[in-house]
Amino acid sequence: MASNMYAFHKQTHPPTGVEHCLYCNFYNMEEHNLIVAQASHLKVFRLVPEAEVSDKLGENDKQPKLKLECTQSFSLHGNIMSLQAVRLTGSPRNALLLSFQEAKLSVVEYDPSTHDLKTLSLHYFEDYDMKGGFTQHYQIPFVRVDPEGRCAAMMVYGKNLVILPFRKDSATEDQDSSLLPGSKSSVLASYTIKLSELDEKVDNIIDLQFLHGYYEPTLLILFEPLKTWPGRVAVRQDTCSMISLSLNIHEKVHPVIWSLSSLPYDCTQALAVPKPIGMSL
Repeated sequence: MASNMYAFHKQTHPPTGVEHCLYCNFYNMEEHNLIVAQASHLKVFRLVPEAEVSDKLGENDKQPKLKLECTQSFSLHGNIMSLQAVRLTGSPRNALLLSFQEAKLSVVEYDPSTHDLKTLSLHYFEDYDMKGGFTQHYQIPFVRVDPEGRCAAMMVYGKNLVILPFRKDSATEDQDSSLLPGSKSSVLASYTIKLSELDEKVDNIIDLQFLHGYYEPTLLILFEPLKTWPGRVAVRQDTCSMISLSLNIHEKVHPVIWSLSSLPYDCTQALAVPKPIGMSL
């Protein structure tokens, strides 16, 4: 009896903190929703108008006030480590990409027939080759999605980059033999890029971002080859670097198209700037 006491888990209090959020078309393309991730809970909010505005206002001033209303709450079997959205081919709504420790990825979508989440694909990358001999890892498996919805990238164990391509049209599906089981799947088979093969200096990844305006999916990697800290800024301060990869998801080649080094040691994030400006901040 004692050995079975730890075979179940009960959450006495729901989480109150928010780790991730995004704004997407969760239910349909006509409505935007706020998606909030709280540890193992996923909540969906929508903007709804409050009571009618008083008739004392003029006709042109009758703008209803909006408020956030929680429409659904989902309890998942693990803490959400990263949250992204993408619209898959033929779908009338956005799908959600959820990553979990240590290196798991789920692609889910709202199912109107059951009023619940429907799993489109599951991905598991926790093998010994990727772990590199370590038994415990603390790197967050964060996910990034191409602005054009052509693929997604996931950092695994801080040393490997997993590319998850998406089908964009029927012609691609007929020509590509790497589709996952099921001919109507919009998620193609993933493949892995070892960062050490790009450049031996690519280590200590800080952030990933897909850039706007490129013909092929282009991924920016912000990293710090040799770490430093504020006590050593007199000796070593410009330690961060960036490289940009052009991803040919059909041929599975990924050349480095440009790189930049000697960035400040306290770089914490990269932001992709849309056109007409482009590039990154």
